[in-house]
Order: sequence, then C-alpha cells, then structure tokens
Amino acid sequence: MKQKEPHPHDQLFKQALGRKDVMLDFLANRLPKEVFSQIHQESLQLTNKTFAGKVRLRGESDVIFKATINNQPGYVYFLIEHQSAIDYWMPLRFLEYNVRLMRQHISEDGHKKLPVILNICMYNGQKAYDGPTNLLDMCANPDWVRRYMFQSFQLVDLNRETDMQLLKDNKAAFAEMLLQQGIHRDFYTRSESRFRI
Repeated sequence: MKQKEPHPHDQLFKQALGRKDVMLDFLANRLPKEVFSQIHQESLQLTNKTFAGKVRLRGESDVIFKATINNQPGYVYFLIEHQSAIDYWMPLRFLEYNVRLMRQHISEDGHKKLPVILNICMYNGQKAYDGPTNLLDMCANPDWVRRYMFQSFQLVDLNRETDMQLLKDNKAAFAEMLLQQGIHRDFYTRSESRFRI
C-alpha cells in the first residue's frame, strides 16, 4: 500500500518551527515573561519525538523541543491543528500525549523525576477557537478534581495495617486480610487462625 504524503502544512510547520532560532522568537513573544525566563535558551533543541496522529487522519502534527526549564529537564510540546473543526477534547489529547512523553522520558537515561511540559497549540481553522483550553474546564466537578484527583492518591498499605484497623472496614476487611496474607508463606495457617468460627 502506498504511504500517504504528508500534509503541506505539516512540512511547513516542521521546517519553520522546528528551527531553534524560530522557536525561541516565538516563545519569547508568546509565553509569559516569568515562564520564558526559566527556559535555558542554550539547551533548547528539537527532538525526534512525536505523539500526534497522522495529519490526514487527525488533522494535527507536532514538534517537541527539550530544554532545561527552571533548572530541571523539560519539554515544549508544540501541537498544530490543521483541521477546520474545533476539537472540544483538545486538553484531553494534550494529557494523553504528555503521559506518553513522560513515560518515554523516564525510560531514557534512568530518569526518576517527571519533566515539566509546556503545551502550546497553534490553530488555523476559520472559526474563532472557543473550545476548552484547560482540562479542568472539561470536568463536571472541577473543584473536586482540583482538590482530590490531581493530589496524593489514597494509600492503604496492607503491610502496615493491623487486624483491628482492617476490621474497621467492615465487609471489606475479609478481602483485605486475604490480600495482606497473600505475601506470607504460611497463608493458609494464618487465615485459618484468623477466621476460625
């Protein structure tokens, strides 16, 4: 099967904005000064990473620069929309691409920390862009999401829980105790002594 030719806009986008000097000019004008000042300009370089779908299928392409941001490894994720229709789910797509970028980052060179990612979307549709630009704006309960979903997850460390603590969970206690004892070789013996009627 013959491979589809790249969209002309895709080639222009990557040839122009894929240049370091062009990207620095763009970022200097478009980013808040306090953000741009934290980018180490000498470290900015184009990567060979890409996570956006094929242009003809999704109407998008991307270039990804890496740089030291606030003295730590980071990326500038630049996405361009070639489609005329506004994608309401753009913030979710950015999240999906960012997770893939993070996973690739930590798999390289033994990184133990996640990078900062600055997301930028360039849209060239005829209609003024009026879709959400923030993931929280798409949530049914943004305050709840802000306070809980993106904070520390609730941890139940079964290795540190006593029987009395687990029993407070009532009907869930039996399953928790089984899971807790799954790491012990004397699982059956200890289970029998615990649950003997």
